[in-house]
Amino acid sequence: MTYDPLIETEAKEKFADVYQHLLQAGVNRNESEREAKLKKTLASVRGRVVDLCKPTQDKYETAVSVILGRNIDAIVADEEKTAIECIDVKQLSSPSTRPAPSQSTTSSAHLLEVHRLAVDVIQYEPAIERAMLHACGNALVCDTMDVVRYVCWERGQEVRAVTLAGTVIYKSGLITGGRSTHGGGKKWEKDVQGLSCLRDNLVAQLQELDHSIPRGKADENVIAEVTRLESAIAVIRDDLFTLSAILIPVTRCELFNKAYNHISDCIDQFYKDLTKGKASPMGGIAYLSLQDSEEPYNAGIKYHAMPLMKQFRDMEQLSGGEKTVAALPAPFFVLDEVDAALDNTNVAKIANYI
Repeated sequence: MTYDPLIETEAKEKFADVYQHLLQAGVNRNESEREAKLKKTLASVRGRVVDLCKPTQDKYETAVSVILGRNIDAIVADEEKTAIECIDVKQLSSPSTRPAPSQSTTSSAHLLEVHRLAVDVIQYEPAIERAMLHACGNALVCDTMDVVRYVCWERGQEVRAVTLAGTVIYKSGLITGGRSTHGGGKKWEKDVQGLSCLRDNLVAQLQELDHSIPRGKADENVIAEVTRLESAIAVIRDDLFTLSAILIPVTRCELFNKAYNHISDCIDQFYKDLTKGKASPMGGIAYLSLQDSEEPYNAGIKYHAMPLMKQFRDMEQLSGGEKTVAALPAPFFVLDEVDAALDNTNVAKIANYI
């Protein structure tokens, strides 16, 4: 291979592009550092909405993201004065700022069978309840499009309804499509593999160019450029090692969530079949919730069950029969003394189900 300055220039440009892509992985870290600097300057700033709340279940993640919309990066402050000071801070000139007065407001929402207020499917501190109510408004989270049609068109409620898949029906009747948040781990893996191959090809090209340069024409500029490229390669190698370490927890979390979502869906359908009745053809509601959504495999899983015609209560507050129906031990449990808490109605339902 003969030395060609054009080929060397093209290889350098590609190498710089790869390096910029790898540096992009550190953008989120810079954002966190910027927010930490703001908190240090203004102690009464609580943080961004996206960091102050999280869905009660993973299945609500897409719907909550759509509902929050442009408010997801809004800054929550304790007082209006603090919010005005935040606007003057240059580092946070883009996001909006929302005051969160210490006075709390009680939500009038109540849990329905297959649709619920958005503010009821997120977890947050009581002190910022008004800010969350403002961000979510009266938006509803519905399990399916059939529920959305029933709420918005048959019942005529003028609310913004969002399905679990992210499809939105606005008060005006406008419908927008949903979106997916899955596949993050696969994207990371493909990016790492692609960048690794591109890096190896560029290194090989640079080595060939280095050997093809006539020794008589080598000068200090060429030596300096080679040194710079070697330093850039060392930085990219470190970044690739960091990205590879990220893939392990991402893959583990995806596998755990896949099994968790499957079990959660089966539990809900099983409980509905047991609790169906004339008063409530849809049956009761049962679902699982994670105690730690970021690393679910390191924390516990909580089981919730709401019998038909009753409000949501903790599992410990259910009656003996309701607890037994919610946690079936084996196909022959009716013959066991541990089910003495079952009344005649629940025994009949279980017998019909079997």
